[in-house]
Amino acid sequence: VVWSEGIHNISVWANDSAGNMNGTYVTFSVDTIAPSVRIISPLNQTYKQPILFNFTLNERGSCQYTLNLGVTNYTMTANSSLSEFTATNNSITDGGYRVFAYCNDTLGNSNYTENISFTVDNTNPNIQIVFPTNNTNTTDIQIDVNYTVYDANGLSRCWYTNNSGLTNNTITCGQNITTVTWIEGI
Repeated sequence: VVWSEGIHNISVWANDSAGNMNGTYVTFSVDTIAPSVRIISPLNQTYKQPILFNFTLNERGSCQYTLNLGVTNYTMTANSSLSEFTATNNSITDGGYRVFAYCNDTLGNSNYTENISFTVDNTNPNIQIVFPTNNTNTTDIQIDVNYTVYDANGLSRCWYTNNSGLTNNTITCGQNITTVTWIEGI
């Protein structure tokens, strides 16, 4: 017999020539299909530490993840239904990564095909005011402020304040501050 996918309830009966009868039954499942895996997190974007890994399965099972094609596999914690798995990693260095979900159902059918790329950026942008130098005294109320800014993964926003953060003024990253009339004082 070739059993189909799913649950099977089998009963077997026998009787002897005197009319005595007995039966027994068994329930078993056939599962040859790999689990469906969904990567909830991380997404294809940039993160800073810690990185949360969250996968779901369409059935009971177990999951691990790898960032280096299985050289190192990381254990994930399962929920009570063994269908959602999480892990947090605080030690991933800056760079681009591809996470692979290594998941199995309870019968050992595996799905190692799901993966997603993401970037880790734990390094603050490098910013330096070039001119005027710190503690400069001047009579020029329209003095230009020249600065340099760099981030290996790009910059999303820049701003300046001249009142200890009460008012933030958005500027184009890398564009010097040249149109401000400064008030007298520190």
